[in-house]
Amino acid sequence: MPVKFINRSVLSTQKLGKFLSSIFGISRSTTMRICRQLGVPYTTSIQDVPSTKREYIENYFKPRPLGIDLQRRVQNKVSDKIRFGGYSGVRLSQGLPSRGQRSKTNAQTCKKKFKFKLSITSKN
Repeated sequence: MPVKFINRSVLSTQKLGKFLSSIFGISRSTTMRICRQLGVPYTTSIQDVPSTKREYIENYFKPRPLGIDLQRRVQNKVSDKIRFGGYSGVRLSQGLPSRGQRSKTNAQTCKKKFKFKLSITSKN
């Protein structure tokens, strides 16, 4: 049976740790820290978490952007850097690392992501 938790619909049998870690912007270490603070095991299902502790978790994440909101913020920041034309914006638009990493023999991940973006946009 679906339950509303952190503005998301989730099965009540899903594990708390797995659910929190699946949200964009919540790392596994943050999830583990919250579970440790509350004294709730990481593998507890959501239906077994007391309502007071669920409220604490919701209030903890309420002021923070999560999921799609956070993804939009990150994407907007990158597009702003590209639009302003600074050094990091130029590097981002070329698909190269923008924080001073070596690009002669490394940076394969950045280059692959850029190649993938180009292939998606060029099909239109």
